[in-house]
Amino acid sequence: MLNPFAGKLPRGAYIHVPFCLSKCAYCNFYSIAAGPELYRNYTDHLLKEIDLEMADFWHQRGEQGHQIPLSSLYFGGGTPSLLPVEELAEILERLKQHFFITDKTEITLEANPSSSLSPQLRAWRKLGINRLSLGLQTTDDDLLKNLGRRHNYQQFLESYQGARELGFQNISLDLIFGLPYEKLEDWEQDLRTVLALAPDHLSFYSLQLEEGTALGDTLLDDPSSLPSEDEERDMYHLLMRVLPQHGLFPYEISNAARTGFESRHNTLYWQAEPYFAFGPAASSYTRGERRDRPADLELWENYIDQGPSLDTYTDARAKACESEMIDGEEARREFMLLGFRMLAGVSETRYRACFDENMKERFGEELDRLIQRGLIEQSPDEDRFALTLLGRDLANQVFLEFV
Repeated sequence: MLNPFAGKLPRGAYIHVPFCLSKCAYCNFYSIAAGPELYRNYTDHLLKEIDLEMADFWHQRGEQGHQIPLSSLYFGGGTPSLLPVEELAEILERLKQHFFITDKTEITLEANPSSSLSPQLRAWRKLGINRLSLGLQTTDDDLLKNLGRRHNYQQFLESYQGARELGFQNISLDLIFGLPYEKLEDWEQDLRTVLALAPDHLSFYSLQLEEGTALGDTLLDDPSSLPSEDEERDMYHLLMRVLPQHGLFPYEISNAARTGFESRHNTLYWQAEPYFAFGPAASSYTRGERRDRPADLELWENYIDQGPSLDTYTDARAKACESEMIDGEEARREFMLLGFRMLAGVSETRYRACFDENMKERFGEELDRLIQRGLIEQSPDEDRFALTLLGRDLANQVFLEFV
């Protein structure tokens, strides 16, 4: 059974920048505390990886390489805003040799708030970066300190207002709820403060405790300071009620946006579309293959050093990276699982266009079970299935049907 996405040209690219000034107490993403001495070496290897990966991509397709139009380019991490502007400029120029990037391409940079961000903001604008993702997390300074964040709310405010004054018209903010000792009224105050700023996009997550993180090691054994599951659900339901009143419309379980400002980068993921990725710990999905690069800067650099020969590079990459071929059956299940993250749900029309079969015939039993349990509902035109409010609360039970 063939994967119809295997032959599609990816429309998005992700760059993982693994550097942070310090590790946040809740973070389990790959990042290292490092100074400028490592940035240059990282950038040199990243430029080399981009060239090698694109040469291999076209070689595997048996085609002459050409610029691929990008809808979305996303710099994530880590803290991409730590990279010197000159090195960001080099990366963008190299990407433009392989991709068709215009002022219509959504170019996102994740940045941590700082009172000294203004010079960088101006430089990023000149580079063509047109979307910022600011890691606010909470407006409460004590909670920010508990999370290991290096900024306070006033520094965030200076960053946000500075970005607006310099012409950034697409700014996303991150918020975390369900924090230790947080009450519903605290979360309500957080929302009131943030929504008064009129952000264009909001990502919101309940605190996830992970082993090996400072908060996880502290709270997994004694979670008594955390809100109860019911209190956490009340926080989420409050969010769902309040956001539309401020012009932010939830379009995915953990994301809301002003109309037209939905994240293109994440939407590609949720639509099970292919995408390029570069950098340590980055995961790509091209030619029907999902490849996870090692979450280790040295291992990543070592296999890239095996270029410029494609044969030695791809052999070394195969040993260092984990990869999985997504066949047609798995592609169908991913289409359903990821699609149910979107509040619009999964579309029979799009499913048929992708797989040339009837979605209700292929997944009828799973859909019927979920409808009977009240976790999903069918649209009046019978083209879509989407999560109910209960389904949003119990989304993992929906996803399990398609694992």
